Amino acid sequence: MKKAIFSLLLMAASVIGASAQGSATTAQNPQDVDVLYAKNLLAVGTEAPAFPALKKGTWTVLDFWATWCPDCRREIPTVKEMFQKYGTRAKFIGVSMDTDKQKLDNYTQANGVEWEQYSEFKKWKETQISKDYKISWLPTMYLINPEGKVVYTTVLAERMAKKLAEIFPEK
Repeated sequence: MKKAIFSLLLMAASVIGASAQGSATTAQNPQDVDVLYAKNLLAVGTEAPAFPALKKGTWTVLDFWATWCPDCRREIPTVKEMFQKYGTRAKFIGVSMDTDKQKLDNYTQANGVEWEQYSEFKKWKETQISKDYKISWLPTMYLINPEGKVVYTTVLAERMAKKLAEIFPEK
C-alpha cells in the first residue's frame, strides 16, 4: 500500500513539475507564445482576406484586439510607439472585437489611440473577420505587404516592432 501511495505521489509531482516547467519556459521565452498562439494563423505568403478598411498598395499592420482584453490593453503603448514611428510608411488598423461602439470610442479617445479602428460590433467568435484571419487569441497582429500578402504574424507587439524596424530601417 505504501508503494502504491508513493508511486501516485511521485507521478503527481512529475506531472505538476512538467506543467510548471512549461509555463516558466513560455514566460521566459516570448517566442514560445507565438508558437502556442500564432501557429494556426494565415501562412506567410497568403493573400490577406479583404474587408472594407484594408486596401492594397501600402504596408498595413492589423492589430486584432479588444478593450476588454488585459493583454491587448497592456500592448497599446507599444502599438502607439509603432504608429508614431512608422505611421507615415505603414497603415495601422485596429480590428476591435468589441461589441459596444461607445465603449470602443471612449477607450480610444481616453488612451490616445489615433489609428483607424474597424469592428463588426459582434462577439469575437461570431465575426467574419476573426474567421477569415483565423483569430484564436487576442491580441494578434498581421503585417500585410503592398501586394496584399501576409508577411508576418505574431501575438506580441514587441515582435511586430522588430519586424517593422527590419523593413523600415533608420536612415
